[in-house]
Amino acid sequence: MIDDKPKYEKNYKLPLINIVPAVIWSIPFHQKLFPDAGWWMTFGLCAAFVVMYVVLSYLPIIVAVPSIAGVIILTALFWVPADYIGNNVVRIIVKVLIAIVCGFIELGIFANATVPWLEGKEANKPRIRVENKVHFFAQYMIESRNQDMMFSVLGSFFNVRKTYVCATKY
Repeated sequence: MIDDKPKYEKNYKLPLINIVPAVIWSIPFHQKLFPDAGWWMTFGLCAAFVVMYVVLSYLPIIVAVPSIAGVIILTALFWVPADYIGNNVVRIIVKVLIAIVCGFIELGIFANATVPWLEGKEANKPRIRVENKVHFFAQYMIESRNQDMMFSVLGSFFNVRKTYVCATKY
């Protein structure tokens, strides 16, 4: 009675969505830390930041950092066109929907990185069959020569007949 549930298969394409927030975050990153860097140095720093950002999107638990940053950037990125909606009520509804969708996208990326790690941490629960319990109980009772109690207990709980249990005698 072993329960073979399928393992979660990690989607390796989903975290690539974070390339867009990584590129956008790399600009203020290099402007604040290296304002006097040349063109090639800036390009190299931004490329290294993008690679690091995407790699962190695959690692369990630490994926929370790029996921939160991704929600911020994706929401801000898609809110810009929503600012041109004339009706205030519709604009607020659209912005809330954009924030929810961006949050769920990054939540999916977080789950994609964390669920396989959590499955590895799951404790293996021993699975004991009922037949094994009956057999060990019957064997104990036969060895202790207390068959009358065994027949009453087994007969009431497991619908075992006396002839069946006697057949297990060694």
